[in-house]
Amino acid sequence: MKGSLFQHEMVKTSAVFGRKNDVQVRFKGDSAYTDGKTITVPSINHSADVSDKQRDVMRGYIDHEAGHIRHSDFEALEEFGAKHNGNKLIMKTHNALEDIWLERRVMKDYPGSTQNLRAVTDEVNKTFLGGVDPLDERLDKPSWVGPVSLTWEGRKGYGGPTNQQCLDLIPDRISRNLPKYIKALDACENTKDVMTLAEVAARSFAQDSMDDF
Repeated sequence: MKGSLFQHEMVKTSAVFGRKNDVQVRFKGDSAYTDGKTITVPSINHSADVSDKQRDVMRGYIDHEAGHIRHSDFEALEEFGAKHNGNKLIMKTHNALEDIWLERRVMKDYPGSTQNLRAVTDEVNKTFLGGVDPLDERLDKPSWVGPVSLTWEGRKGYGGPTNQQCLDLIPDRISRNLPKYIKALDACENTKDVMTLAEVAARSFAQDSMDDF
């Protein structure tokens, strides 16, 4: 399938998954995100053929970002950002937990999305594994590795073997505390619930990092 045709397919998919016919999709840069109205995903070559791996990864980005549009409370997100302006630990912790929370709902709504989310997770994890030295001292600091490690723990059931490879980089004193936060997502009914959980987790990450000194 040519890139141009594939892009057309993804625009249609995002509208269905996000349940908003007016959702816009743009292909720009090398990252994926949404503001609730427009989904931005990495650019692809219009004229080149899309490989199976590229297809699954790009569909994973769309499934995930459309999941935000469908399930995340963007008004609450804006208020949360204003409340914790400048606190990167809390914001990153919430983003990690919100990602896992909404992906569970996406897979429940569309079981076929599991393959796509696995592909994009594998891609993101490989980027991390390739960019961080296993001896990097930051891997011992919960305030640095805590948020991203929540995604590894949360995606264990569908993210593929790279999740465990990433978890193997961090000490047990960090990894053993992750399951309780992922389990707590079961009781979260909306974005505000996830925010409350994130504040608790972020405080723990910050305190654990201080205890290291």
